[in-house]
Order: sequence, then structure tokens, then C-alpha cells
Amino acid sequence: EIQTKVLDFIQQHRDRPFFCYVPYTIPHTELLVPEDSLAEYAGTFAEPNPYITESKHYQDQPQPRAAYAAMITRLDRSVGQIMRLLERLDLEEKTIVFFTSDNGAQGSGGPDLEFFRGTMHLRGAKGMMYEGGIRVPMIVQWTVHIQPNTPSDLPWYFPDLMPTLAELNWTSELLPDNIDGISVLPAILGEDVVGRKQTTHEFMYWELGSGRRIRKGVRMGDWKAVQMDPKQPIELFNLADDASETINVAERHPDVMAKIKAYLARCRTEPRPQVELEGTGNWRFR
Repeated sequence: EIQTKVLDFIQQHRDRPFFCYVPYTIPHTELLVPEDSLAEYAGTFAEPNPYITESKHYQDQPQPRAAYAAMITRLDRSVGQIMRLLERLDLEEKTIVFFTSDNGAQGSGGPDLEFFRGTMHLRGAKGMMYEGGIRVPMIVQWTVHIQPNTPSDLPWYFPDLMPTLAELNWTSELLPDNIDGISVLPAILGEDVVGRKQTTHEFMYWELGSGRRIRKGVRMGDWKAVQMDPKQPIELFNLADDASETINVAERHPDVMAKIKAYLARCRTEPRPQVELEGTGNWRFR
């Protein structure tokens, strides 16, 4: 089990610097959790929509709400075990911890998004370029170095993680020149501590899909552009006034749209070809 391996790894490397990446896959579309976790919530919720798939790619689940709640509780417990181990080994002041997600809450098939208020007021869910699909919290802890309960409204995304970790390790000079990410260490530790102002992104870009079915999202300051289908026009929202992305203001701001379209025309690099792993439905780069 991944949790046992993680705790063992930290124990084994307690006396020297280490990097530990813990890729939990819960909660996820397949509502499957060990019986001891499911038992905590069995019978707690009404279950009007059992999760049953015709393809049987995922296992059926007669108690999807209980299973989803159990997954989240199991994840919380696992993260808590890691944090307590760092404390017990007296590593809290030496270890910076990042906790985040690769996408928003599951919006179809299995988890009951509305019942759990999975994206609160945000529009959309996993797989969409609206905020409900891509806006997730980034929680950072580093005892003594970061004040607890300190909020930050700086928008940043996964390309920023590598340059941030590189600056933490004094290896920024080894980074490639053509990356999109920026270090957000001043936002994490404080500009006075790091000795420089926090830079910000002119644009942030997301995409999902391939070929002629690419979904795109762009953020420029408070402006957010979404194109869920290449055949549809680009929508534009002002997140400062409309975080739920309910009012498309593209026709009112041709100047903003011109900047975003110019960026979209040059921003992406065609990814390496991928091949399907036979019989799995998964893909890898050639």
C-alpha cells in the first residue's frame, strides 16, 4: 500500500534531504474503498442513484455517497499520518509540504457533486475549463517559516511548481529557458524573506483533449476565456465580478478578446505523439 511505503520512506530518509511525491488517486471516479472505510459511512446517506456502469470499466457501487465520503476521510487520515510522522521525527521545521489536486471535483459518473457541494459556487467540474474544473486550493506548510492560516490570492498553477522547488533548492540556474512556470516562493515565504517581489503571469493556459477536440482555458489577470468546443466561439468572463462564470462578456470587450486570441495563436506546442497501451484505455508518450 502506498501509505506504508510513504511512511517507511520518510523514516529511512529522516537524516538527509529527501523529496517525496505522494500521488493519491482518491477520491476518483471509481467509488471503491476498503470495507473498513466504507463501514464508517454505510447507511448514513440516502442513496437514490446507485453507481452502475454498462461497460464495467469501473466496479459498481450501490452506496456511492457513502463511498465518496469514505474516500475523502481515508485521504484526510493518510495525510494526517504523514504530518504526525514529520512532527514525531522532529522534521516539521525542515520539511515544506504542498497539498493540492490536479483538477476540480468529479462532475459526472459516480460522486454526487451537488449533494456534496463539490465545487461550491464555481461553474463546471473535472474535465471542464470553467473554474470548477481547474480552480483548486494549494495548501503549503513549513513550520516556523510560514505563518499558519495565512491566505494568498495569487493565482498560480502546476507549471509554477518546478521553478518554485528549484528556487527552494538553489538550483534555478538549471531550469530550461522555455518553461511557462514562475517561482512563487516570495508569495509563500514573504517578499522580504526571499528578497524580491513576486512576479505574476501575464497569461495562464490549460487544455484537455487532442486533435480537433481540444478544450482550452486562458486566464489573463481577472479575465478568463473558455472554449469547451473548437467549433464554438470563445467565452469571456471577469472573475473579479463573476467568479461563477455566468455572464459571457466577450462581445463587450473586443480589445481583451484580441489579446487572448493572439496569445492562443502562439501559446501551444504540439505534444509528443501518444500510443495506447493495448487493452487498458491508457496512453503513454512514444
